[in-house]
Amino acid sequence: MSADEDDGGGYVTVGAARRATRRGIQQTDYRALYTGRPTRQRRARATSVSDLPSDSTLDDVVGLLNVIVTQNDRLTERNEELAEQVARNEEEIRRLRSALEMSEETQAKMEERIGKMEKQMAALVESMRRNLSSQSQINATYANVLRRGPPTPANSSPSSTAAVPVRANHATVSTTRMMPPAIELDLTNANVETASPGDIRARLQTALESQEATKEVKCCGITRNPSDAAKVRAFFRTEEDEELVRSNLGWLETAFRGARIRGRQWHPVKVDNVNKLAVLNDDRTTVCADACEKIGAENDVEVMQVRWLSKPSSRLYGSAVIYLAKKSEADALLARRVIDVGGEAAYTNVFEHRPRPRRCFKCQSYDHLQFRCRGEERCAKCAGIGHREDGCSSTTVKCAACGGPHRADDRGCPEYDKLLREMLHHRNE
Repeated sequence: MSADEDDGGGYVTVGAARRATRRGIQQTDYRALYTGRPTRQRRARATSVSDLPSDSTLDDVVGLLNVIVTQNDRLTERNEELAEQVARNEEEIRRLRSALEMSEETQAKMEERIGKMEKQMAALVESMRRNLSSQSQINATYANVLRRGPPTPANSSPSSTAAVPVRANHATVSTTRMMPPAIELDLTNANVETASPGDIRARLQTALESQEATKEVKCCGITRNPSDAAKVRAFFRTEEDEELVRSNLGWLETAFRGARIRGRQWHPVKVDNVNKLAVLNDDRTTVCADACEKIGAENDVEVMQVRWLSKPSSRLYGSAVIYLAKKSEADALLARRVIDVGGEAAYTNVFEHRPRPRRCFKCQSYDHLQFRCRGEERCAKCAGIGHREDGCSSTTVKCAACGGPHRADDRGCPEYDKLLREMLHHRNE
């Protein structure tokens, strides 16, 4: 095949540079090189026969050059196809990336919407649960508990069963009825002397709705203290609402600048037939530091404080009062009537607060408090002057109030017993 026959025979031109290169190769007179005739490029000079290659060598060179040209054209076409494919792939990648970003944004919105729906459903379920619980325990009030009277188990001590008298219903119904969750406000410095309860409630509700955390909370009612109109109690639907109001106090500054909110109210429950070993230290006079945690874990409630009620004696069992954080848990323990304390059964009753003689923690005397004391500091253990119990090294035990061989906080102190009897006598008059 001659170079002239190959000129333009099936080759694809791709660019001026490549066409020029191929044209130069195709216009080369390989046959002239083979026969030894001068080519167009070499007409200016003659070539001797001795300088020309052999016929077989020229044929091989011509064949190789033709193969190279053919492969070069194929590679060029392939490169162009690959470049087009790369461009299409890049465009597809950009489209998919854009679609993915839109999909992630849509997914985030869906997840946020699903989260809100889950919270709403959880709130509805909790509301239904509370309603069912209230209906099932509607008669489990303090008055009904007292109406049934105290239990008389075989293993309860005489002091445990006799410590809870059965009183007439009219004496307890007014103070033990079921009350909704509430907070107490001191509006003395809030300039609301002339405001009516309705106005106070409206201001409170407006302030709650102005805060993001409490905008869904509803105030169910307002009551004023009969002896002090500046003391107000606000009621709410659930304990969750009360918790929101207490933990987000932005509304207080908005509605009642200068007002104060009373701390969380604890709810006492009296417990009889309590083993001293379960709640008292080795000295049988002070409550263990972990008593609240243990009783709370045994009965699935939150116990804030445990206080021993029974007088010092050799008896193993006595009475205590436990203070719970939630009123619903206190009502539940009263309805159960039996709880676990140290693995043993104890019996719940309504706790009736009784006024007790006040003791000064400075001079250890009764009938006044520390901030009004003008006496010398005395030890609650040895009655020594000039030091406190935590720095006492004496082995002597002496009461600073009566001089007897007991601590100042001993409930068996004759001075304490005398003052307590006087207070109860005046109360019953």
